[in-house]
Amino acid sequence: MNTETRKKVFISYGHDEEAITTVAKFVENLGLAVTVLDEQPSNDLTVIENLEKYAGDTGFAIALLTPDDVGALKDEANRQLNPRAHQNVIFEQCAFFIK
Repeated sequence: MNTETRKKVFISYGHDEEAITTVAKFVENLGLAVTVLDEQPSNDLTVIENLEKYAGDTGFAIALLTPDDVGALKDEANRQLNPRAHQNVIFEQCAFFIK
């Protein structure tokens, strides 16, 4: 990883604009360059293709797992819905950075 790449941070997002803004400002105040996926043009690419395009040369990533959806375990007796992150953030974006 070169010096420029180490200064770049990619932020994957949920729908909590305040969380995205707060984290991006914090990272920028550290003197690092920030790329937020939602702020980039999609060019009719899939989420994974956009991740490869915009996050490929970053040194670090932050996945915001904000409670944007609700869900429950199928075996719960009362099926109480609890806050959770969007499934695409967990399965697509986090999986991209783990590989």
